[in-house]
Amino acid sequence: MSTQAILERAKSAAPTLAVASTDAKNAALRHIASLLLENANDIVAANGEDLVRGKENGLAQGLLDRLKLDETRIQGLADSISEIIALPDPVGVSVQGKTLPNGISLQQVKVPFGVIGCIYEARPNVTVDIAALALKSGNAAVCCDNQLHCVKDIFFILGHFTQSKVPLNPQSAAAIAKTTIM
Repeated sequence: MSTQAILERAKSAAPTLAVASTDAKNAALRHIASLLLENANDIVAANGEDLVRGKENGLAQGLLDRLKLDETRIQGLADSISEIIALPDPVGVSVQGKTLPNGISLQQVKVPFGVIGCIYEARPNVTVDIAALALKSGNAAVCCDNQLHCVKDIFFILGHFTQSKVPLNPQSAAAIAKTTIM
């Protein structure tokens, strides 16, 4: 899929995510966390391929360590999603307000951005963090993942939640889109 098509899908998903209920977003996040745990073996195997390729390409040890996923780190990813679920939904929160002399009430209210773009390298945990925070805040996210196999597996899991019984519109599959930069 072209970068343009991915961006268009994310843009079309954004309005659905912007109005998704807190319960729907939290249900989707719980489902993502369970899918990460259920697919941990596949993610770790794909990550092993990434580590081998990284060593072959001369990645520094520190970068390889950041890249490494194991069952403990995947459990940590699922736990971080649980922490995000526990956060209050920021959408619709009034930050401040005042009444003008003519009686009109003005309110500054938190709303989703729409689509958030992220570029990072050798940080598969960032994929989950971005996706979970974007979803919780009612935003779509497009992430450039540097062609990591484990990240592709994670994107599959993140996209899979829309095919479940989680109460989000199926078009929201584009909410967690992926692309690569050549």
